[in-house]
Formats: sequence, C-alpha cells, structure tokens
Amino acid sequence: MARIRGNNHAFGWPGLEPRWTHGDKDGIGTAYSAASRIWFTVWNGIVTEVYYPTVDMPQMRDVQLLFTDGQSFFHQETKYLESRIQRMPSCLGYRVEGADPDGRYAYVKEIIADPHLPCLLQRVTVQANREWLSRLKTYVLCAPHLDVGGSANNAFVVQSCGRELLVAEKNGTWLALMCNTPFSRLSVGYVGASDGWTDLSDGFQFDWQFDQALNGNIALTGELELAAAQEFVVGIAFGNSQQRAIATLFQSLAQPFESQRSRFVEQWERTHKSHDPLEDQSGDGGLLFHASYTLLLAHEDKAFQGAIVASLAIPWGEAKGDLEGEGGYHLVWTRDLVQCALGLLAAGNVETPLRSLIYLATSQSDDGSFAQNFWVDGTPFWTGIQLDELAFPILLAHKLWRSDGLRDFDPYPMVLKAAAYLIRQGPATRQERWEEAGGYSPSTLAVYIAALVCAANFAADRGDSDSEGLLLQVADWAEANIEAWTVTNEGTLLEGVRRHYVRLNPFEPGDPLPAGDAGRPVLTVKNLAEGLDGSYPAREIVDPGFLELVRYGVRLADDATVRDSIRVVDATLKVDTPSGTCWRRYNNDGYGQREDGGPFVGSGKGRGWPLLTGERGHYEVASGGDACQYVRWMEGLATPTHLLPEQVWDEDDRPEQHLKRGRPTGSAVPLLWAHAEYIKLLRSVREGRVFDLIPEVADRYIRNRSVLQNYQVWSIQHPSASVQCGHTLRIHAETAFEVHSSLDNWSTTTDAHSTSTNLGIDYCDLVIPDNQRVSLQFALFWTVARRWEGRDFEVACTEREGGASQ
Repeated sequence: MARIRGNNHAFGWPGLEPRWTHGDKDGIGTAYSAASRIWFTVWNGIVTEVYYPTVDMPQMRDVQLLFTDGQSFFHQETKYLESRIQRMPSCLGYRVEGADPDGRYAYVKEIIADPHLPCLLQRVTVQANREWLSRLKTYVLCAPHLDVGGSANNAFVVQSCGRELLVAEKNGTWLALMCNTPFSRLSVGYVGASDGWTDLSDGFQFDWQFDQALNGNIALTGELELAAAQEFVVGIAFGNSQQRAIATLFQSLAQPFESQRSRFVEQWERTHKSHDPLEDQSGDGGLLFHASYTLLLAHEDKAFQGAIVASLAIPWGEAKGDLEGEGGYHLVWTRDLVQCALGLLAAGNVETPLRSLIYLATSQSDDGSFAQNFWVDGTPFWTGIQLDELAFPILLAHKLWRSDGLRDFDPYPMVLKAAAYLIRQGPATRQERWEEAGGYSPSTLAVYIAALVCAANFAADRGDSDSEGLLLQVADWAEANIEAWTVTNEGTLLEGVRRHYVRLNPFEPGDPLPAGDAGRPVLTVKNLAEGLDGSYPAREIVDPGFLELVRYGVRLADDATVRDSIRVVDATLKVDTPSGTCWRRYNNDGYGQREDGGPFVGSGKGRGWPLLTGERGHYEVASGGDACQYVRWMEGLATPTHLLPEQVWDEDDRPEQHLKRGRPTGSAVPLLWAHAEYIKLLRSVREGRVFDLIPEVADRYIRNRSVLQNYQVWSIQHPSASVQCGHTLRIHAETAFEVHSSLDNWSTTTDAHSTSTNLGIDYCDLVIPDNQRVSLQFALFWTVARRWEGRDFEVACTEREGGASQ
C-alpha cells in the first residue's frame, strides 16, 4: 500500500480562490472504448479539464509544463512559449509543438487517453543542444479540482512500488500523477502561496519539498532532469480509492506509449465505418464532417449511455469559481441532446440516437416534463420549463420510428406523457430556447406544433383515435394563431418593413391569450450591464427563430411574413467576418464577451453564432436555393482543430486580448449543437430537402389545409379573451369538470360534462353560433373535489376572420 512520504505540511492555506479555465477549447479527447472513462480538453497547448468517471464531472483544472535553467528564466507553457496544436488523423488525440521564442529549446507533446483505463497520457519530447539539456529542468504542474471544485482538495506525496508520486483526493475521488521517468523532486502546496509555480517564479529554484497540503486549493509539482531523459510519459490516473488510482497509473505507464496510441487510434478508426459519406458535400475535404461526427460520439457518457452533454467546456471559466463551474455546459440539455442525436442520425448512425431516446424516456418526470438541464444521472440542475425541450424527444422518437430505428423499444408512453404536458402548459413557454424569457415564441411554437402532430401519428398507429383527435385539434389551434401571437404589424427596425416576426411575445401564467399586436407588449432583455434599461417593445427585438417554422413544415419558405422577417434579421443581426458570415441571437443580447473584450460575468454583448449560419443554410435548402456557401462559412468559422465555437468575435481585432474577428470568444468551444447542425446541413444539401422536415406536418399545414379544425382552446393557464363565431371553444383542464354556461347574459343556461382522454386531459366543447353577438359566460364545477372554481369567466364572441397567410 502507498504511504505518505512525510509530515511536512505546506503553508498558505487555503490558497487563492479557485477558478476554472478558458472555455474556448482547442481540443476535446477521449478513448472510444467505454472502459476508459475519462475525457480531456486542450486549451492553448495544455490539457485543461479532465472529466471522470462520467462526462459531466470535471476533476482537474489543468496540467502544464514549466521550464527553467535555474538562473536566468522561468517559462510556463501558457505564457512566453509559442505553441501549435494539431489533431491526430482519424482520432481525438492531439500533438502540440512548443518552442522557446529565443530558440534555446523546443518540445513536442502527444496527448491521448489510455484506450482501456481512466488515465490521461502525454508523451513529451524535449529538443535542445547538449549544453542546454544539461542546464534545463522541466516540471509538471497539476491543479486538481476534484469532485467538481477547486476548494477543499487534499494533496500528498506518496511512496508506492519503490517510486514517489503525487496524489490528490476529495470526497473519495482520487487522482494520481507520475512519469515513466522518476521525478527528481516532488512537492505539493497551496495555489498562490506554496505551490511549485510560486516557488519557481521567485528565483528559478525549486526549493520547497512539502509532503501534504490539506483542505484547500492545491497544486502538485514534480521535477524532471532533462539530462537524464529527453523523452518521458506523464500519466494522470483517477479512481474511487487511492489504491485504484495508483494501480491504474502504474498499469497504464507499464504499456509502451506507441502501443497505447495505436490502440487509441484503431478504436476511433472503427467508427468511420458507421457513417454515411457526407464529406462529398463539404468544402474542406470532409475535415469538419469527420471531426463533428467524432465529437458527437465523444460527448456521450460511457456509463449512462445515450446521455450527450452540450459541451466539455465551461464558458468564460477563467472568471468562474466552484459554484459557477458546476453550471458549465457539461450537463444534459434535452434540446442539445436531441439535436446531437439527430445529427448522428443524419450521418447514418441509428444506434446512438436510439440510446439517447431510451435515456430520455427513462429521465422523464412523472408529469411528462424534462428538467431544463440535468446531470447524466438525471438529477436536475436548473429547473426552468422550456416547452421545446418537452417537444424535441417526441421529434426524435418520430424520426427513429420513420427511419425504422426503434428496434424493440416502445416510446409511446414517453410520447403521450410529453404531449400531454405540452397541452397542459402550452402554447406559451416559461422559457424559450435562449433560456432567458418566456412567452409566445415562434421557434418554440414550431417545435410545439410539430411534436403534437408527431404524437398524433403515434396515437393513430395505436388506434387511440381520441388522443389523436385532441392532439391534432390543439396543434391546429396553435398553428392558426402563430401570426396573431408572434407577428407585429408595427415594426420599426427596417424602413419599409412593418410586418415581421418578433423574438418573443411575453406573458405571465394566467394572462389572457394575446389579442393585440404582438409587438406592443414590453419584453425585458437579460444580461445587460447594471444601470441599462433592458425593457423594449417586443417589436424592437428579433431573432431568427421563426425559421424553425419552415424547417419542420409549418410554413412555406416563400411565405411573405417569413421573407420580410429575414430582411429584418439580416439588417439587424447579420455579421460578416473574414472567416464567414454568421448571425447574432437577437439584438441587444447581453450574453457574450463584454464591450471591453473581457469575459462575460453576468453581463456583456451577444456575438455571432456559427450555429445560426447552419440554420440559415437550412432555410436556403427549403427555399430551393444553394446552401453550399453556408457550408463553407461554417467550415471557415471552425478552429484549426475543427471545433465550432458557440460565439465568434464580431468587432475589430483586439490582439492584446487574443480576440480576432471571426475567431472564437471565451464562450464554449465546441458547441455540439452547432456540429450537429453542420452534419444535418450536409445531409440536407445532398438530398435537396431539409433533413428535419416532417412530411406529415407539411402535408397538414402547407399541402392540405382543408383538414384543419376550427377550435379555440381555453384553460385557466391560458384563458382566451375571445372566440370567433362559428368556431368551437374547447375548455381544457387536468381533472373532470362540469361547465355551466350562457350565451344570453344568464337568461338561459346549459350544463355540460367534460370528456376524459388517455392524455390525462379533460375537455368540454362549447359551439358558438355563427350569428352570436353576446359574450359567452360560464362557470366551472370540479366534479372530483365537488367544488366550484369560485369565479365566473367571460369570452367575447367576434366575427369570423380569414386564416393565416401561406
């Protein structure tokens, strides 16, 4: 068993307040084997977060090399040294070449994961003349952030198997670090006080030799004599006990690095046989396509199969501490997961999307909802309700069904529960897809309507005609009101264009359904600097989300309102960069790099999103245009290692802050949703039709509108202020009820009982005569609780109007 080397405790407890590291990664890596349960990231030439034992659990801030001659200089990789990174062909391993700007030495690092064990491996080769090698010393500096945090970590120098090595522990998770070449000196300490970096930066000597640093923000440091070994392999292993971490480390380092790398590459090369050859549609020879496909596979957890996180990145992590780091993108968002699964399906992979669907079905709450985001074990993190995240799993189930990819899995219980939740809570959403505000959102409504139609298809296949009818009736009602709820006729953003979609028509639960111009209510924009007023008329805030209506087949690409809205969006949000054209999420967006170039810390300015280039490319496909330019733009906006950023800098270059127009900001790199969008765009270009288009939706709302039904839905959550004469007012509730109603100011009354459905929704229909001029009045009696609601309701009866434009 290992034992602690001594009792020499480091000083300076607890160290500096811990911070994570930059979110704009240069590389993401893992072995393809499920046995190797670690993932790593690379930034600026060094390994940053390492995740273990699941893809959502970062356990390390970074590990890097330090160099000194002991007399005149001290260099660390992320400062002073020049580095260049390349992704290894066919896999998610990386080669980093670094050099001293003065030419005294250079080095090469090859970074992989052990193909079968939870151990990170880096082979380092240092190049210098004999004189410099005799003077040069290199150090491995590692900053553990175990159990998803840099506070309360414990560090030790231990002895095992005749070797000294570095270990860290927190709450039962262990990290062990060693080289195949023995360290000449080792020490642990508190960051900013007694760690190796602080020691070496003050006098170029490694003087401190501490054995223990407890309950703080700690760092591990080991010294190597380059005169003894110009080439060495650094291993960092993890385990749920000290013995397991150390044994894994020795076992991994016992294998020659060349054989480890060969197995690592061979595993990834096998995955190339599992996808369609979409690279023929690319403009870069398939480089971004192959990277995108591999990255989507890499972000799936190896224990909770099917769980795909949004990104192995913590946006602007250098400005975030432990609590903020927990909320990085290494969580499951249902929206992002489904997009990733559909991206893989577009590339011909059926197995992973099916695993994702099963994972989602087993993560669904009893009421049919999904948490806003959650850890891979299903534990919710944020608890907002976003209706598109309820709808997307239905779309995935439907796509797999139509692709004959469900095998023997039955998604119908999940579909029915999710659809029922959509009906109960919709059509307004508490949060739209940008997660910052609630209301009537064109993008959410597109997915909402499409999901209800897909759910109706499932119900029809099961012979559940009652559920099928109810689902279609709600979908038809929402579709008939899209323009009334989300279009303004008083636009001010582009001269000559008064009618266009707004980003969001805000609401509060219990508010009547919108009755006036959708641009008049006041929308509050989040993430603006303190003192700025974020209140705008809704007509003054636009986003490209309405394009989702075209994507799924709810509206034609040449619909007049769609075309005019594109003109407004282009004039307001379009950004041209040397790397390619992209669009901002919405005007006055505060989520992004600050005006001064600093990191987002609660406020900033939204920048260009390559994801939106892909969405616009899909519109070009839908409209019969040439989307190849959008493919090229996405490829141009990717990093040299083929990662697509969440956001790119869209102003003049700031060299002192490493911000260059068209290149990544400090937000998440990569954003897996963007990679999925790119793959789907390639598939759409190849087939000449949008991959996500749902034929049954397009048949209903574009090709055969005669099947649509005239229902006006009313609920306490979303009460209707009016109903058109000749239509039917359908009252929804979650339990049985009776309606006591009158069409003549209570001179006469009618009583009706609600009808129950398999969706867990009761409804009652009140038919409004063609010539009705007096308001409908009614009261509700809850039959299970045996009580009246305690208030009367009134709905105005209005003259019949024309339908939506097509």
